[in-house]
Amino acid sequence: MAGTAGVFTEKGMRKSLNDQPGCLLMSGIARDELTGRIDAIIYRSRGPDSFYVSEHACSAARGRQINTSLRNLAREVRKDVGLGLYALPRYRRLHTFVTLARVTVHLKDGYRSQWFPCRVDEVEDYRGRRSFEASCPTNYLHESGKTIKEAMNRLGDVIEARYKGEGLHDLMREIPKCPILATIDVSPDQQSRWGTAVITPGQGSYTASIPGSQVEASSRDPYQALLNAEQKLAGQGTTIAPLSDEPVFCVADVPLALFDGTHLHRFLISISFHENDGSSFYVARAPQAGDLSIQSQSFDDALAGIRDAIALECREKTLAEITEMLKVPPFLATVRLPRT
Repeated sequence: MAGTAGVFTEKGMRKSLNDQPGCLLMSGIARDELTGRIDAIIYRSRGPDSFYVSEHACSAARGRQINTSLRNLAREVRKDVGLGLYALPRYRRLHTFVTLARVTVHLKDGYRSQWFPCRVDEVEDYRGRRSFEASCPTNYLHESGKTIKEAMNRLGDVIEARYKGEGLHDLMREIPKCPILATIDVSPDQQSRWGTAVITPGQGSYTASIPGSQVEASSRDPYQALLNAEQKLAGQGTTIAPLSDEPVFCVADVPLALFDGTHLHRFLISISFHENDGSSFYVARAPQAGDLSIQSQSFDDALAGIRDAIALECREKTLAEITEMLKVPPFLATVRLPRT
């Protein structure tokens, strides 16, 4: 997976950056805490000499490893903003939510129900006003709202309008575009540590859990459920394996050998880079497939391993069982961790 218009990329170059309200230019480093965390998208090159390319607005960087690519991107963003190529918005990017949105599109070939990856960012402007920005990396569409639900509903309407009257082949040409989604901190002094949370829908409520801890919290709103879990985690002083970098999120299309035949299904994946007691490793999680997790020494191996684990977990299940299992996807989210 990986840029959408609005959230994943800036809307365009501004004619007079210094005169734009709500924007802040940097000279090499961020001069305002409101500019610390930014969104990024990551693509993996193909071939024997593969590498990762990460992007934000018109800045791009590459690296052999995904975390190296993101660190290089942070330096590139500081340089480009310092040169005046673009300005960073004067708002704080707080929690990030990633899920799948099911949208029924009216094609000229008929109606089709399709899962689209969706990223929702909680943002706070310099006046303390909070909102949610939803975007889809498949088609670069974006919308905003006062709640996660409102932002996603508006995004769904925009996606539906985008494909109305299009041919099935036009839709299928875009569906495979699922870059890796990330958030990085470009400020010189990172104020917070962030980990992964899984927010699972239930009967009229959502339950937020934090892998690696016993913390769970519920609410009728997914955002509030996450805040409740975050507060409980901070209050208990729970320790989790320290993270070197924030988690990244992606979508994996996995062929499943089911009882009814082979079918391709889409799963949400989170992957985190850990450093603990002198060792480093990646942990990939697939909460839709029985909360599977895989640990590996490289990002590629972690992603390949979780795909294999999903295929094994779902082997010989019926299509009806898989459909029910994936009926209501969870949210993968960033959660603020206690500082060590």
